[in-house]
Amino acid sequence: RVSGSDVFNLYFVGDHTKVSGANWMVTSDGTDWVQYTYVIKPSVNAIQLKFSAEATGNTSTILLDDVVVYEKPALENGGFETGDTSGWTVYNGSKVTTAAKHSGNYGLHAKGNGWAGIAYQDIPVTNGRTYELSFWYYNNVGFNYKIVGQTSGTTYAGTWKNNTGEWTQVKHQFLATDESMIRLNFSGLTGDTNPDFYLDDVQLKELKDPSNDGYIKNGDMETGTTVGWTVHQ
Repeated sequence: RVSGSDVFNLYFVGDHTKVSGANWMVTSDGTDWVQYTYVIKPSVNAIQLKFSAEATGNTSTILLDDVVVYEKPALENGGFETGDTSGWTVYNGSKVTTAAKHSGNYGLHAKGNGWAGIAYQDIPVTNGRTYELSFWYYNNVGFNYKIVGQTSGTTYAGTWKNNTGEWTQVKHQFLATDESMIRLNFSGLTGDTNPDFYLDDVQLKELKDPSNDGYIKNGDMETGTTVGWTVHQ
């Protein structure tokens, strides 16, 4: 996230060669923060992240915070922004809609038939690593969600969610044990009224320790220093 009123540059450098980059004009007046996202497919094992500013006068001021680098999640179309259900297997007339969404242009109107399945997706994972599932829902009738290992059969999560009357986020962390694939499944429960709810912004991310995995260190500057960064005046 950045705040300021000048152009700033972002470069990814590998083996002393620029492998990708972009520049943006920060439109904030210095009091509001703007989030920027950039996708890169590096061709080297390690990259250097560099920020620079282009002054419109003699000086340039850019405020920088919450710098995060992460792998693209294996879960497909979690925000349904393709405008369809690609990446998902859906049942019982569940379909993408513009009528209700947490963010973006689309959400999934998920409908069930008693206990039957509503929507699921099989997602590759790495054995021994920790993941966090998150999603937003707005429901008229309750539903159930499960994370089930397709190798071990282990159920890593299985919870009934009741009507909240507003968009609500769910987060669940789990350690993949003896797994290469999990199934994220949304369904009803035996004997319950047919589920009817909206689903959006489904994410599955691997939780990494920045001190061990070479990811951004001190990206939120919460050490109170510039440790992890090389800063030029």
